[in-house]
Amino acid sequence: MRTDASFRWQVELVCLRMLSLTLLIALVVFSSPQRARAETASDLHAWNMFGYNATHSHYNTAETLLSPGSVGGLHSAWSYATGPGPYSSGVRSSAAIVSGVAYVGADDGNLYAFDARTGARRWVFTTGGSIDASPAVGNGLVYIGSSDGYVYALNADTGALVWKFYTSYRGVSASPTLWKDYLYVLGNSQKLYAFKALTGDFVWGYDTGACEEVADSAPAVDNGMLYVGTCLGDVLAVNAFTGAFTWRHSVGMPFDSAPAIANGMVYIGALDHNVYAFKASDGTLAWSYRTGGAVGASPAVANGIVYVGSNDDRFYALDAATGAPRWWFGTGNTVFSSAAVANGVVFVGSDDANTYAFDAATGTLLWSYATGLGVDASPAIYSGMLFVGSNDANFYAFSV
Repeated sequence: MRTDASFRWQVELVCLRMLSLTLLIALVVFSSPQRARAETASDLHAWNMFGYNATHSHYNTAETLLSPGSVGGLHSAWSYATGPGPYSSGVRSSAAIVSGVAYVGADDGNLYAFDARTGARRWVFTTGGSIDASPAVGNGLVYIGSSDGYVYALNADTGALVWKFYTSYRGVSASPTLWKDYLYVLGNSQKLYAFKALTGDFVWGYDTGACEEVADSAPAVDNGMLYVGTCLGDVLAVNAFTGAFTWRHSVGMPFDSAPAIANGMVYIGALDHNVYAFKASDGTLAWSYRTGGAVGASPAVANGIVYVGSNDDRFYALDAATGAPRWWFGTGNTVFSSAAVANGVVFVGSDDANTYAFDAATGTLLWSYATGLGVDASPAIYSGMLFVGSNDANFYAFSV
């Protein structure tokens, strides 16, 4: 028989449970979205991989601090001297910057993680070869390829190895591309790989052709399609989920450039001196523009303009729809660096040792900084800061 005391106790217990459930719901409804919004706001500024994102637009649409009016005030925030490599010394890797941490590789075989604001070193991971590739960051992991032949996935917070995959003795020079749950890498064996990004499980492979060239073209991905330039002079499009062939357009000369995807087009430079625009759907040539030298730099695309450097010592701004030149700037040496665009400013390095900032619309020179040697690395932009490596083996950070 139920007593009044036991009944009151059960009622109180039910009330406590209801109160706990109400508090839990309140936490989910109010706290979680706030955390999600904070994380999303932070992620908006992230430069996750080579070319900013999987399309390799090189265009940071979230940047508001750097502008044509403020970029003249860029000053050195910090720099870090990397070590000597087995064959050369330098930082040719473009940085990835996520959640306040800058990740970059170097010829000394190390992948570094720095506090983006202060330059304090968080951790370092040593591979068995030099690192030309740029890291990709996502899923709490940082991915990198090395001339030792491995693709590595590391814990982004600690640098601890999570998984690795051996491609071939020829190494990995091209930057990995992260898209959805997949990681894509073109090895120097000329084989294109797709992995499950979290586990490293092999998904598919595609042989792009046999040649002795180094594979520098980082795959670009958009709308379930993957695009890459090959050593045989092909722009290749395959299904990003299955690796099934879709189309190929051959120009007859190798590609060092990585494609950029925008406006339903694939933009890419070639060693035959041309910049090309192909329709992403079927590979039809839309236009080409001939420069005075080989184009190993990868295009950046923003606001209807394609920005790309050439070995003719010039940096070009071309109309994205027609290929007509908008403006160009003559540097003192070749331009292998790929540009970065944000908030009306375009940044690029040159083998004349300078990193430049231009008004993206007019080409007016707004700022420059001289390093000790040529700048082949591509700049990266993050929350009012500019990051770039130099062949002088230093990694530089600038802020306004």
